[in-house]
Amino acid sequence: MSFFDQNLAILLMRNPEVAAMMTEPVDCSHIEVVPSNQPGVLTAWVTSPSGERVLLHNMEDPINSARRSAEKQEMKGENASILLGFGLGYLAIELTKKLEKKHPVVICEADPAILKTALTHVDLTEVLSSDFVRILAGHDIGLEKWIQLLAVKFMTAKVDVICYGPSMRLHPETYERFKDIAQKESRAIILNRNTTLKAGQRLMENFLMNFPEVIRSAGVKRLENLFEGRPAILVSAGPSLEKNIHLLRELDGRAVIIAVDTALRLLLPLGIKPDIVTTIDFNQINFEKFKDVPIDPEISLVYHCGGYYESIRAFHGPRFTQSHVPNRIPDWLLQYVDDKGDIASGTTVAHLSFHLARLMGCDPITLVGQDLAFPKNQIHAADLSLWKVSTEDWDTVEDIFGEPVGTMGSFKHAIHHFEKAFKDTKALIIDATEAGAKKDGARVMRLRDVIDEYCAVPKIDIKGMLRHQSEQVDQVRMEALLGEMDGVSGELGSIQKECKEILGVVRKLRKRIDKGQMNDEEFGKLSMAAETLTQEMDRHGRVLYLLGEQNYALELYMVQHAIAEIDEIEDVDEKITQQITRAEVYYPSVARAAGLLKVPLDRLIHKLKRARELEGKPLGADATAEDWYQYGLAYGKIEYGREALQAVQKALARNPDHVPTLKFAASLFLAANRTSEALGVLEQLRGLTRSDRKLEGLVQEAQAKHQAWNTRTARLKEEFAGKVPTESLEEAGWFYYRTKDYTRAISILTQAALQHPTAEIYAKLGHAKLKLEHRDGAVEAWEQALVLDPSRADLYKAMGDLALEQGSEEQAEVFLQEACRLEEDDLDAYEKLARLYLKRGAYMEAGLCYENMLRLVPNRTDLMLQIAALYQRQVSMATTQ
Repeated sequence: MSFFDQNLAILLMRNPEVAAMMTEPVDCSHIEVVPSNQPGVLTAWVTSPSGERVLLHNMEDPINSARRSAEKQEMKGENASILLGFGLGYLAIELTKKLEKKHPVVICEADPAILKTALTHVDLTEVLSSDFVRILAGHDIGLEKWIQLLAVKFMTAKVDVICYGPSMRLHPETYERFKDIAQKESRAIILNRNTTLKAGQRLMENFLMNFPEVIRSAGVKRLENLFEGRPAILVSAGPSLEKNIHLLRELDGRAVIIAVDTALRLLLPLGIKPDIVTTIDFNQINFEKFKDVPIDPEISLVYHCGGYYESIRAFHGPRFTQSHVPNRIPDWLLQYVDDKGDIASGTTVAHLSFHLARLMGCDPITLVGQDLAFPKNQIHAADLSLWKVSTEDWDTVEDIFGEPVGTMGSFKHAIHHFEKAFKDTKALIIDATEAGAKKDGARVMRLRDVIDEYCAVPKIDIKGMLRHQSEQVDQVRMEALLGEMDGVSGELGSIQKECKEILGVVRKLRKRIDKGQMNDEEFGKLSMAAETLTQEMDRHGRVLYLLGEQNYALELYMVQHAIAEIDEIEDVDEKITQQITRAEVYYPSVARAAGLLKVPLDRLIHKLKRARELEGKPLGADATAEDWYQYGLAYGKIEYGREALQAVQKALARNPDHVPTLKFAASLFLAANRTSEALGVLEQLRGLTRSDRKLEGLVQEAQAKHQAWNTRTARLKEEFAGKVPTESLEEAGWFYYRTKDYTRAISILTQAALQHPTAEIYAKLGHAKLKLEHRDGAVEAWEQALVLDPSRADLYKAMGDLALEQGSEEQAEVFLQEACRLEEDDLDAYEKLARLYLKRGAYMEAGLCYENMLRLVPNRTDLMLQIAALYQRQVSMATTQ
């Protein structure tokens, strides 16, 4: 059997996709297989797409060279590797020999012909048979997917990217892209790991606090294609938002305005009411974005169910969420709720906004205020920043003008996520941020132009359509849900008790181990007891799994230290000792995690049962104000704010002067930052009852909140009234020139020249035309500029450069002479003119150019020598004549 047939048979079993590729005709004509100086070992010359011939392995000793390279790599079981470039497989073979169990290797070979050549000429059984090696072939392999499969490795250990030099030379762009993907995806996984480590418990608590809201919120599936073909404006809170925030007022009813939560404190004071606000942040500080903000109940909220619960409660309008959340606790409870649909959230709230716009069928999707950089050393617009970043932590990326700009690691990952999402989006993506980081796949435009070109559409009732969809709430199988929750709560109690019993036995075993008493009958009895208790704990496997994310650090510990393999140790004493060490780490953590879940879970069970009781006993038409007040009070006690407020309104409809209801209403309005309504109710109370300390305290709190918001509103309106830019057509055209949209730049600059012709506008128009190689048009524009301002040395020089490029040296000389006359300090112009003089033998004129250059750079000794030589030559010519 040939090497190829042997290798292919293994591939068919383990990697059928690549095997199928290898059975197809593959052009290998650019590969010449040759013997190396090592007997029986081949190498190959490969001709790259650029025509360069590259030797895949050295001639002297390919096998030992591969072995030496492999020795530099750690192939420990807890780590993983990505090999970029396969060659004939020698390095892959040596790496496979070093592989420890559970060390995965993903091999990427851009050229299928090289892989087929390797399969034909080398025995690759060791590589192809390994359970831990995966080979991917081609320029467009789905490397992201395979890196995601290494997520646990990225989270717990080190993943090395190994670059095979000859392969990198053959296809540098492809392998650099693979390398970039590997690095970016690894950063994403590590970011997720850090978030989970830091926030596992917080996310769990948030979800359990939010669950009553989740089951009463509509699903995002209600929004699918709701605004198909309607433009969407995604408002983020970057520094550039300040420039164009005033334009958002024009979009009401014409474009779906989706704002991130941070931006709301700036939008509302300026009279801009977005259609939707998105939020995902799990941190308590997130609530500072909404604290004391009177959020209009017409604004819809789309939220991640692990977001900070007070932020979500701050919204009293339509609310939407999803069922498909990759966390264990939500996944467990949401199986009892009809499917609410799915929407990707990404790693930032702006990603959620984008995926929402895509779900709703919006087109185009325009980003505003999405800097993801610090162009003005600001993190957010105006005073929206809730945190600071040190310039020492800055990194750099390319901005929309192709220049470096400061950013940070999490922003770079956000850019990567956007760029991946853009590739999967049919809608036109526009970046109208007008600053900040470049995002591949987005067309850069000014917001003014986006509005004029894409938002001149008839108005519709966007907020009304959202409200209607929010009323379609999905069904909950409440009885089954509550039964399941009760069962898990009971098991959590059992887990706490059993952990305590196990640890009691473990402490006794540890004492005997420390004393060397491991062979007597008592030690055996204790070991048996520990084994029995451990087996009983295993019965709680499903509930222990639920504890994983708020106990994530423990899971990482267990993976990193290969704890599960302890039970396979053959030495009995060593095995028991290791098991005791494991138990001392594991069971205290499990007991703590069980307690952390049980407390909020029991609180949630109580709320849901009480809500079920209240819903099961609705009040009839004959209910009094007092009845409705008590009904609302009952909802208030379980933090069902909207239902409590509805009951209050029912009570006041029956008796507008019902004092207990008015007091309760005032506190509800105040909690929701509806201070105007709260003050109205409190004023009414003052006329109905004797004032007391509690009432006056509510009045003072309401007045303080109301005044603070009014002060903020007045300040921002005054501040931003002076910020409204009056951008000219010239500035607009130059913006597009800088973003390399030369066609649009020419169009706008042409309009600018017609409206208000200036030399500068024509100069810029000429540069834009030259970028599109409209040389005659460029010269025509520059000539117009020189008519208006004959002193523009830069334009004479530009025309001189263009003439040189076209081979018109005589004309170039004339232009450069004028450029040097007008600008006596242009070193480059003098140098170009000197070359022209030298070429036609005008040595005196060339010498004068060099003298001017020496005036500008006196330390150029080479110029002194050239000047002397030129004058000698000139004198020599004069004497011979």
